[in-house]
Amino acid sequence: MKKAAVIISLLLSVVMLIMIIGLREEVDTLSSQIQNAQNNIKNRINELESFIEHSKEEEASILSSYDWEYVNEDMQNRKVAVKVNVTPKEYSTTTEAFFVCNGTEYPMTLENGTFTGSIEASFADKIKVSQFIFKDGDSVRTEAVEFDASPKYDYLPDIYPEFVGSYGGKLSSTTPEFLLEGDMLAHVSSKTDAFEMGKVELAICVNDKEVKRVAMTKVTDTEDNELNDNVYRVTLDEELNVNVGDTVETYIEATDSFNWKYRALAFGVTVMNDGDMMEEMTVGVTEIYDENGKLLFDDSELYQ
Repeated sequence: MKKAAVIISLLLSVVMLIMIIGLREEVDTLSSQIQNAQNNIKNRINELESFIEHSKEEEASILSSYDWEYVNEDMQNRKVAVKVNVTPKEYSTTTEAFFVCNGTEYPMTLENGTFTGSIEASFADKIKVSQFIFKDGDSVRTEAVEFDASPKYDYLPDIYPEFVGSYGGKLSSTTPEFLLEGDMLAHVSSKTDAFEMGKVELAICVNDKEVKRVAMTKVTDTEDNELNDNVYRVTLDEELNVNVGDTVETYIEATDSFNWKYRALAFGVTVMNDGDMMEEMTVGVTEIYDENGKLLFDDSELYQ
């Protein structure tokens, strides 16, 4: 009897354990469902708040719509007109309209219910429209806006550096050395055939002073050209004399068919702690210079 009682007790314990495990699974499932429901409610509340805020902004706005577009492309002179369009909610045939671009007011004309105006820009210019102004006699209405146009990103080539290799070394007062070994690639993406690259070179600098310049060769193997860009490559095996605190940088410099020069940071480090640590710099920052060496464009603010 005792043996049977023990067996029955064990069976009951197993049954209870199974029930407890089942209950725990149900509790976990229910808890997960409740958590998902709470998250869905929070998301819906956030969406509703955003919708209400957007509706308030639209109601308070004096504008029905606005946009911009490129017109009158001049590839030979590397210029394009940026046409700005705006439709206010209220206006008359005597309403005067203006848009503020890079701090300067430009007049607009009424065409089929929409005010339009334009500004001529170099392909390297940065256009920032910040305000619309409407004047009806002594009444002046304004609305701040924020939209940018950078023809560079639509017309001029982009350079994407890629370094496949290693760097570093041991520094001492007697034999300072910094090794830079591997392949440096320049992926050149062109938006138009008008801007073909001629010469592409790599400049190696220490403390902003150029110590060596090498030509980069256009490659055709698909392994280095997965993006179907024009790819240029140079193989490096450099030993540079540097000290702690020095900066080592390489720049890809490419010249297009109009003699504009593109200079992109391809590699950059500051040597720290006897060569054991390197403070890396942001690669890809691009500067564009005209045929006379005048700086036309830089996108360093994008990397800050």
